[in-house]
Amino acid sequence: MNNQDKSIKLTSIPVGAEDKSPVSAPDPLKKITPPLMNVNEITYRLLFETAHDAIFLMNEYRFLDCNTKSLVMFGCEREDIIGKSPVNFSPPLQPDGFDSTLKAKEKMDAAIGGQSQVFEWVHLRKDGVPFYAEVSLNAITLNGVGHLQAIVRDISERKKSDEQLRKFSECLLSFTADPLYNINLLTRLCGEILGATCSLYNRLQDGLLCSLGQWNSPEGFIGEDNPDGHICYDVINNNDKEVYSVANLPATPYFVSDSNVAKYNLRSYIGKVVRCGSKPIGSLCAVFQQDYQPDMHDRYFISLIASAVGVEEERKLAHDEILRYAAELQELNQSKDKFFSIISHDLKGPFNAILGFSDILTADWNDYTDDERQHFIRNINTSAQNTYRLLENLLEWALAQTGKVTFSPAAFDLSVVANEVVILMREPAEKKQIKLFTGINFNTMVFADENMIRTILRNLVSNAIKFTCEGGDVKILSKVIPSTAGKPGMVEVCVRDSGIGIDRELLSKLFNIDEKVRTNGTANEKGTGLGLILCRELIQKNEGKIWAESEPGQGSRFCFTVPVA
Repeated sequence: MNNQDKSIKLTSIPVGAEDKSPVSAPDPLKKITPPLMNVNEITYRLLFETAHDAIFLMNEYRFLDCNTKSLVMFGCEREDIIGKSPVNFSPPLQPDGFDSTLKAKEKMDAAIGGQSQVFEWVHLRKDGVPFYAEVSLNAITLNGVGHLQAIVRDISERKKSDEQLRKFSECLLSFTADPLYNINLLTRLCGEILGATCSLYNRLQDGLLCSLGQWNSPEGFIGEDNPDGHICYDVINNNDKEVYSVANLPATPYFVSDSNVAKYNLRSYIGKVVRCGSKPIGSLCAVFQQDYQPDMHDRYFISLIASAVGVEEERKLAHDEILRYAAELQELNQSKDKFFSIISHDLKGPFNAILGFSDILTADWNDYTDDERQHFIRNINTSAQNTYRLLENLLEWALAQTGKVTFSPAAFDLSVVANEVVILMREPAEKKQIKLFTGINFNTMVFADENMIRTILRNLVSNAIKFTCEGGDVKILSKVIPSTAGKPGMVEVCVRDSGIGIDRELLSKLFNIDEKVRTNGTANEKGTGLGLILCRELIQKNEGKIWAESEPGQGSRFCFTVPVA
């Protein structure tokens, strides 16, 4: 080819179509018989045929010869290539929008003029499938004749990897402070990069598979479900595998064990275990309605995305821990406020009574009769007893808040503890002429902390006496609740009174630290509500529950449960 031929126009000829245009020059290599070839030409022919890249020889913009790799790369026979132009194997436009015909001529003209060209190009195989290539054009001389040599390297895999990396970087830049939102972004990225029918991130929670991230999946596709038989669970279970992939799903056991396979006509699957720290917790997966074989880049990127999901899971765990600590701190602040409220208000009241009556007796003892002095002393004694009980509850409650309460569960007879409480509370009951007795049978064995149960009973009986009118009764009763499937046997203890009862709207507030429920007793006894709050915390430590049942004017029942020994 000489520099005079630059005016030749290129025309696009469909791949495989017959081209009757004359070839300007025959292959110079074929004119040389082997005995006449010099060493350089023999070496060139050897390199030409054994190269890993496609190599073409051109003259007047048309192919004169090509090596075996060219036929493989373009999916052609030799006759499909010889005599054709490069534009016959190119789309009308290149990715940058330039016309392939004009741009190809520009590159070849520059190479013929002595300027070597290296550039990226989109070619078409014979079946019309495009692929990215790196093309190197150089002018060479063979047998004294000038030719153009084109070396073509398929860089589709590299371009695919670059594009996947670009999308991954864009995804990371779109992250927010919400880990769940980010997990959904990563799940979507997985499906888009792999060209999947849909993609999911399934988390194993409480023995069920739950979808925390979904992209393009139909409603009901692997929601909360038992993991047995699901591919997603097998990915988690077989977490030693780098990437778990399954082809021809209808021919596998999953066609029966995983209802999604038949329901959505799934053909292929790829998944990667997601770890939070070192613990396998879920699987990132993509499913296909066509046959799919992951290549090295697909395996790399699903692993990369799964690692990013694991990082977001760790962030979510840390975020949840912060929220939990914040809730605990708020509860502690409420407890502190309640504590100081009791100290400033409820503890001060009884002391005012003690100090007031004792001041009267100290200053004016001789001015009062014996009956009057006994009245003052009884008031002092009552206030001192109330203050002592309040201090007991305050100290126990404060210890419970700091976690310093020693929890020592053991088997003991509940009837013995109930009798002790009846004896302890007999005096305040007799003052109001209230009948106090226990109906708990001897040898009612429970497994709990004995001191805590004694404190609970003392508080409940004290409250029952406080809100029962003169001549009423307070009973301590119990019944055994047999064990059932998955639930241990319990003993239900009830303190029942014939008192004034409680409004329904107050029942739900009785055991809450942030609710101030203060009601004077039938003899104007003062209360703080702290005793019931302490009872709730102590019974929770003993794996039981506590509740109240009441109707105004119909008395009350305060009940709690403890495990059977």
